[in-house]
Amino acid sequence: MAVPTNIEELAHDVRNAIYGSQVREAIASSMEATADVADWARQVAQDIVDGKFDEGLLATEIESKLNQLEQDYAPTLTDLEIEITDARGSFADLAARLLSMSNNISNLSDQVDGKIGDLSTLSTEEKSTLVGALNENSFNLEQIPPNQRSYSSPSNTIVLLGDSITNQNYVSDYYSDRGYFIWINALMGQAFTILNNAGVSGQRTDEFLLRLEDDVISYNPSWCFVLGGTNDIGQGRSADDIYNDLVDIYETLSENNIKVIASTIPPSTTFDTIEEKQVFYSVNRRIKEYAKNNPGLILLDMGSAYVDPTSTNPIANSTEDGIHPSAYGAVRMAELSVEELDKHIPKIPSMSYSNDDPYNLLSNGSISGTSGNLGNTTTGEVADNWWLVGFGGAEITASKVSRDDFPQGEWQKVEVTVAGSAQFYSDVTSGFSVGETIYGQSEFKIDENAVVTTKIDIQVVCYDSNDVDIRVLNGLYHSDGLTPLNYTPKDTFVLKTPFFQIPEETVRIRIISRVYLDSGSCYFGRSEISKI
Repeated sequence: MAVPTNIEELAHDVRNAIYGSQVREAIASSMEATADVADWARQVAQDIVDGKFDEGLLATEIESKLNQLEQDYAPTLTDLEIEITDARGSFADLAARLLSMSNNISNLSDQVDGKIGDLSTLSTEEKSTLVGALNENSFNLEQIPPNQRSYSSPSNTIVLLGDSITNQNYVSDYYSDRGYFIWINALMGQAFTILNNAGVSGQRTDEFLLRLEDDVISYNPSWCFVLGGTNDIGQGRSADDIYNDLVDIYETLSENNIKVIASTIPPSTTFDTIEEKQVFYSVNRRIKEYAKNNPGLILLDMGSAYVDPTSTNPIANSTEDGIHPSAYGAVRMAELSVEELDKHIPKIPSMSYSNDDPYNLLSNGSISGTSGNLGNTTTGEVADNWWLVGFGGAEITASKVSRDDFPQGEWQKVEVTVAGSAQFYSDVTSGFSVGETIYGQSEFKIDENAVVTTKIDIQVVCYDSNDVDIRVLNGLYHSDGLTPLNYTPKDTFVLKTPFFQIPEETVRIRIISRVYLDSGSCYFGRSEISKI
């Protein structure tokens, strides 16, 4: 990459960049421009120590270069900080670093100017100090953390735009385990805040366009997830019409500074004619080609998540009806998606990491201690103020194990030797008031050799004084009679309930983490019942 020489042009690039790749390029170029001068100064200083330059000529050259550095770069770095903030919103770490660079370069100029009067008087120690100062203030792109070097939104708010496949992510009281985006968010540690589920059953992409302003743009999200086309194909629309609608959606969102996550169309048994299959493959090819030419758009190829390689049909157990994903199909869609999203979206930690956190109502959200309570068919050690109970004939051995990640702490390990469900719960009886808005979330980890059966879930339950549950919120609800999960998700994940208001007559709130296992081990981690 050629090193830019005009900071004003770079600031213009940052201000006018829309897509992530353009912003990354503009910021990286400005950093390299600064590095050019700083690296030169560092090399010159080293040559002073090595005695390679004529001191008189060197003094003139240093003075000239430092003037250029101070006049051309230092004043504009603060301006560049402002341009970046205008273009990207507040991003304190990077802005603070640019301002610090500006100040350090100016201070360095003053230090060296004081030395230039008579270089012949510099001692070896003073020369080494000068080299150290220049090295300290030279700019190295690798010093910026990876999640700051790549472009990210000021906030990861998102609206989901689609049809019934998107609609089934959640309703008011629960998130569904058949929701592809609920699994995406879980596997990414709840990186996104969902502002609106704009999935409407039966709708085509041209109908998406009609409600784009009200259902997406008016929420002012940072991101929009777009998945559509299934109903268009079923209603005989052409590949041209579907693709053109999708492009109109992508570009309208981009014009409104909303970044797009686009999905290809998932497979369906309803695509049973040659013409429908041709439209399915044509639209998906065009979406992928559009993504190649528009790098600011993130493409998720969900069309390949559970397609039978010998047909256009879904693989066994991946849908409920040949169209809508089952829990198994949804988690496959999510794991494929997270692999790509991890390259673009920073994983912002969402869990409390201390029992002193005043926002977490749980007395032991960090799962410490071993004096908890064992239920039926359960042996071993359980975290303080928690219960571990086996249901459905499960036989369980419990133990506490140290975390091997950050932050420090422990996992509640649960080894299931006879199939059934392990339920891990804790109660809160104070610190809340009727009408307050709260939510629950919990960490999970499951051994790759464990066999998950029906479901994984968390619940937050509100009880009255008669011990009757008056409100139940689910973080990954599984409807009885539907296809069981029968799949072990990879890596650590975080399940979260929708926000809700504490109903009248509530005297106790319980959070429950549940895993249904045929055999193997799972781990329950940090948990929260938190106020908004």
